[in-house]
Amino acid sequence: MAHRIGFIGAGDVVRKSYLPVLAYRDDCKVIAICSHAGQSATELADRFQIQTVCQDYAELLNHDDVETVFICTPTYLHRELAEAAMQRGKNILVEKPPCANYQDSHALLAQAGQYPKTFYVAFNNWFREENEWLRTKVMAGELGGAEIIDFEWYRTKRYESKAWLYDARRSGGGVLIDLGTHLIHLALSLVPHRCGFVAYCRSVNHSLMPSSVEDTSVAMITVDHKITLVIKLGWDMILPTPSHVFLQVRGTKGGISNLDYSGRKTDGYSSMIEDFLGHIEKGTKQDFALVQDTMLLLDALYESGRSGTTVAGKFLHAA
Repeated sequence: MAHRIGFIGAGDVVRKSYLPVLAYRDDCKVIAICSHAGQSATELADRFQIQTVCQDYAELLNHDDVETVFICTPTYLHRELAEAAMQRGKNILVEKPPCANYQDSHALLAQAGQYPKTFYVAFNNWFREENEWLRTKVMAGELGGAEIIDFEWYRTKRYESKAWLYDARRSGGGVLIDLGTHLIHLALSLVPHRCGFVAYCRSVNHSLMPSSVEDTSVAMITVDHKITLVIKLGWDMILPTPSHVFLQVRGTKGGISNLDYSGRKTDGYSSMIEDFLGHIEKGTKQDFALVQDTMLLLDALYESGRSGTTVAGKFLHAA
């Protein structure tokens, strides 16, 4: 099956992660690309031999040749663009998080659940080999019952060129929604029979630059009064490497971490794209349960950070 693709957005993730993977696939052809000002789209079109640069997303969606759309824009635009793509009957991949807040995410995923074509929320970290390895070990019961899931992700880089990341109205928040959604998504996948939670979060903005979002965040969540999730996050940290990730799970029979993995490592994009295209070819749907519960818990953590108190709730897909 030949996939004819259009990109809405032409930023770093498109240049570094999506287009290089698709360039090596004989079953994919990128037909069109657009970006806000047009310059980045033009540069990528020249580099990757993309035949059409569109002035705006409506022009791209009106191309009958484009059957599948990758939405890789600032978060606050996701719902508008995804709904427009659904109206045009496209297969859709939208970068995580699906929207900048829980209400919009819930509404968009409810529409996507009724949509006859493929709709897919991209979480590339799910497909990193060390994360798949850890998940397989835990779900196979090798650690016994999970007791503590302790995840941390620190970065040195702050993306100063992406002003929208530091405006909570457009980004939805700071490091918690940017990096935290990946870790929450992975942590909840290790608790498939989750029901209720109690969450507490403390977030701080240390930056001297104008910003309305947090650059460090620590969250503690108790799931069903027996499993503790700890999520620690930071931007602009002093580190010996650009990124530090530590994922540890302790259970009744022992514990493991991502540092115990010694196999092949990638950023997960190639496997994720393969999964997305597989859904299109087979006519199957992504299970939105984990995405919806991720956004629900994220919303509770931001509420806790604002109120300074714990927040209790139930997952939408409680067992």
